[in-house]
Amino acid sequence: MKFHEDRFLQKKCKKILCKLNKITTAKGKHYQAKLKGAYKSLLRFAQHIMEKSLVLKSAVERYLQNHFLPLSDAEELHAQLDYYISATERVCDQARRRVLKGETIPPEEKLFSLFEPHTEWIHRGKTPNPIEFGHRVFIVEDAAGFICHHKVMENGEQDQDVLIPEMKKLQDRLGGAIERASFDRGFHSPQNQTELQEILAHPCIAAKGKHKEEEQKRQATIQFRRARKNHPGVESAIGALQSGNGLERCRDRSYLGYQRYVALGVLGRNLHVLGKILIAQANAEARAGISKRLPIAV
Repeated sequence: MKFHEDRFLQKKCKKILCKLNKITTAKGKHYQAKLKGAYKSLLRFAQHIMEKSLVLKSAVERYLQNHFLPLSDAEELHAQLDYYISATERVCDQARRRVLKGETIPPEEKLFSLFEPHTEWIHRGKTPNPIEFGHRVFIVEDAAGFICHHKVMENGEQDQDVLIPEMKKLQDRLGGAIERASFDRGFHSPQNQTELQEILAHPCIAAKGKHKEEEQKRQATIQFRRARKNHPGVESAIGALQSGNGLERCRDRSYLGYQRYVALGVLGRNLHVLGKILIAQANAEARAGISKRLPIAV
């Protein structure tokens, strides 16, 4: 494949995608027929590219056999070509089944990114981004505002699955110092409600369902009410991680890079909190040091 042909194919691909995006945005009359026609064009183009890729793969294999190149480099090049060809075939098959045949494909079977295949489809149901792509992150914030624990959740893991194991790890690491903690209703399950009482002196998980939540409030202890009152602080921390510490979008690559990027964001957040505390200790009237958090002794 020559360089000028490469540029031509890129322009052709962009033209097909632009047409497809216009159809999905405008919709209107005969939407399904137009959509299927655009997808057929895209799939034909993808098939054309895959055929060229197979020719290129054979040429690379012949070249590597006749030139001195470290085996590890040769294996890496060959593996990359194999992956992108097979991944493209998989995506084309999914598009054909979903759009042309009308099948419903479960999220766990879908490949959402050729370049980051570990990416997970996350249905949050919240505006302005009801659907996101990436990984869920479990965080625990202490009374002073520091994020004392975090975990990038595996694909398919739910909040209920990670609560008990992660809280046991944190409690062990801190020597059992945690007495009270609050979690939103996404972490609720009868088993979690029971097991959390064995880890914490004053656990607080909001129950699911209007009637159960009202009953829980009527029977709540003072510690439970205090924990629920302080709970919105972690929502503020999540917003700060996204807007102030770069975690709205991951700029690193690979699943390991994703974990690394989240860890750097958490570190940045904790440095901000530490800076705020130091400012407040140096000047109690400084606006940058004002906080409703638990004061830290000098």
